[in-house]
Amino acid sequence: MPGSAGTVAQMWRYPVKSMGGERITVAELSEHGIAGDRTRAVFDVTAGKLLSAKKEPRLLLATARTCPSEGVLVTLPGQAELSVDDPELTTRLSDWLDRKAELVQPVAGMSAVFEKPDPEDESLAKDLSTQPGLFFDTKSTLHVLTTSSLRAARLLHPDGDWDVRRFRPNIVVRTVGHGYPEESWTGRTIRIGDATAWVRKPTPRCAMTTREQRGLPADREIHRVLARHRKNVLGALVHPEGTARLLVGDPVVA
Repeated sequence: MPGSAGTVAQMWRYPVKSMGGERITVAELSEHGIAGDRTRAVFDVTAGKLLSAKKEPRLLLATARTCPSEGVLVTLPGQAELSVDDPELTTRLSDWLDRKAELVQPVAGMSAVFEKPDPEDESLAKDLSTQPGLFFDTKSTLHVLTTSSLRAARLLHPDGDWDVRRFRPNIVVRTVGHGYPEESWTGRTIRIGDATAWVRKPTPRCAMTTREQRGLPADREIHRVLARHRKNVLGALVHPEGTARLLVGDPVVA
């Protein structure tokens, strides 16, 4: 029978795909995930594809946040914060990435293409498509991670920096004990505050977990450890159902 699994400890939103995100205390949730999450992406104009930190890790050095009065604001490394509506941002973004780039929004009913390194040979890449009208890498629009999983993973590589930002969750659930409780939720419907969500599968990991971020050093061993000991998964990919407002401190029932 379902029982208390923990409480919402943190919530994160990533206004621009693959850029650093923002920690929030209130979130509006729907089947499309947290409102404002991945509503923009960097588009390589010449290649005709979205850029992802899977292929362009420098994106993780930039950050994005949402301002109620100004919309989405982006900070590139060493530069002042600019609105996504400011034409100067396009110029600075292109100069920084050494290619013609611009920020775009998803188009209803249309998929977008981005590149991902081939796991067999990272010097090669393959094209992946987003879900129509969305910029998520997977079919799931919510990513959940527990504090128990972070604690357990840290024991596998104690010298590593297991900062939650490496794993880009939307919701961090404070749990007690050890192990990886969210993996047992696969195939079940859980409750997060007033929301219900179906847990699709554990979250596969890639080299993004190893990349340098603002205030966070690179650590290649993070991915190696997960591949070696955890079948390369950490966290859970989740499908929200209906709409609800979530708050930090909300109970999680699984």
